[in-house]
Amino acid sequence: MNTVARYINVILGFWLFLSAFMWPHGHSEFVNTVILGLVTMFVALIAFGIPTLRFLNTAVGVWLILSWFVLSKSSGATGWNNILAGVAIVGVSLLGDGVTRRPIGSTSHR
Repeated sequence: MNTVARYINVILGFWLFLSAFMWPHGHSEFVNTVILGLVTMFVALIAFGIPTLRFLNTAVGVWLILSWFVLSKSSGATGWNNILAGVAIVGVSLLGDGVTRRPIGSTSHR
């Protein structure tokens, strides 16, 4: 599942980046959306090799949600877009790393 989750976050990051240009944003919202979109994409790509880095996207998603309440608001569409994208980024970033662990004391039979 880790590979699919990373690709989903790359797509979500790309969507955030594009959405900054698709409708009016306040200056701080625009900068926030562009930067977080790029960070989400690059962190997801790097997380293919360093799986624990995905937790940085967890923080990005949380900030994306909180930023709507902190930054000036110029568009309801921006708020809903960023909140929903933030929730999705958090959820996807918390998916497991795909490593299967055996219980202690179990033996492998082939």
